[in-house]
Amino acid sequence: MAVSIPITALAWSTPLGSAIDAVWKRLLAGETGLAPAPAGYRLRNDLAGMIPDVDLRLAPRERLRLLAERTIGQVRRAAGFSDRAPSRPPVPAGGIRLVIGTSFGSYLEDSPPAASAHAWADALARGLGLAEPPLVVSTACSSGSDAIALGAELIRAGEADCCICGGVDILTPAKRMNHSALQTLSPTTLRAFDVRHDGTVFGEGAG
Repeated sequence: MAVSIPITALAWSTPLGSAIDAVWKRLLAGETGLAPAPAGYRLRNDLAGMIPDVDLRLAPRERLRLLAERTIGQVRRAAGFSDRAPSRPPVPAGGIRLVIGTSFGSYLEDSPPAASAHAWADALARGLGLAEPPLVVSTACSSGSDAIALGAELIRAGEADCCICGGVDILTPAKRMNHSALQTLSPTTLRAFDVRHDGTVFGEGAG
């Protein structure tokens, strides 16, 4: 009889780092990872949360793919999929489904244009050796959360044995300019859940 062993693992890549405990402590200490990021064009605010070691000279879709690939590698190791830890059963590549949320920020910037808005995710799944094509969710700010909900439904329905779910996004010039023009970009700083809040400040990351 097959035995199902629930596996839950977490990973993230943030402007404050990627170690789960260390980043959590920095967040509790009030750090945000926001820093001046001059853009060369006029913005309401030049603060941004940038991933420090993902090369800005790379094409946007490559930065997006690289950030997702690195974070997924972390979570696969945490779950014991990469090294086939003896305490975990091996999970066949075909049994893992990638469900990823994004705002498709890179699609507006890619030059030459990508064949499709999810071409980077198809390349990501192939590079990870996953047999099934990825499912990509784009529902603005809720994309990552919706990807997790979709992954849970796939498992519940018996459509997948295991899902790697989450969100990834990069900060692009178009995104910064558009939100500056819309005046959703704060002219001061990020004050989430604060009566003084006056807008948002954008960053990039994966989880």
